Amino acid sequence: MKTLKYFVSAILGGMAIALGSAASLVLSSESKIASAFVFSFGFLAAAILELGIFTDKPSMLFQKGHIDRHLARVIVLLLGNIIGAVIIGAASITMFNSIAKDIIEPKLIASPVSILVGSVLCGILIHIGMHGYHKAGAGFTGCAVLILATSVISVCEFDCCLQNIFYIVCAFDRYKLYINNAAPAIFLTLGAALGNIIGALIFAAFYKIKNMEKQDRSHGRHRSHKSHHHSRSEDSQKQA
Repeated sequence: MKTLKYFVSAILGGMAIALGSAASLVLSSESKIASAFVFSFGFLAAAILELGIFTDKPSMLFQKGHIDRHLARVIVLLLGNIIGAVIIGAASITMFNSIAKDIIEPKLIASPVSILVGSVLCGILIHIGMHGYHKAGAGFTGCAVLILATSVISVCEFDCCLQNIFYIVCAFDRYKLYINNAAPAIFLTLGAALGNIIGALIFAAFYKIKNMEKQDRSHGRHRSHKSHHHSRSEDSQKQA
């Protein structure tokens, strides 16, 4: 039952990101900044509604125990997100076909290195935005961090796996085009998904190290204070 809950939440999360991508397409020819701004609202909606996004969860892999369960959860979220993005992409074919085609075709012939680098940076930014939102809360600060982080993805044209899937489904609506571009499309999807996960893991790992150093300093001060208190107690006993 819990797996089904994650899966449905992930489908809705993928739909939210795809809807943000659809809105950004409308403004892509008018203003790059405005397009990036509305793109970020897909992530904001997912955060506010607590929907599953696979790039928000890889940090679970660093938790002790049940690594197989955490990995399975990330995979379930990824599959659900992909289905959600496909649903919105299929529903938007008649509206955004030509625009999506202009955007996705250069990505299909891009070098593997550029795809990996762009998707890793995207994963870092998504995790920063989502983590900042969870940490700061649903107020102005949390929303601002999430909007700014995810807007940078669109402005810099980094590879967001779910956004790419939405473009692919929107663009290649004819059977012949699907056949001719199936291999590049699959490679782009898997490469971007892997890069997004790697980026999220990189940020989560460094953030965990930072927190470990902070905890060590806190424990050191606590031990020092405890030792000082114990020493004063012994002195008081001797004087008595």
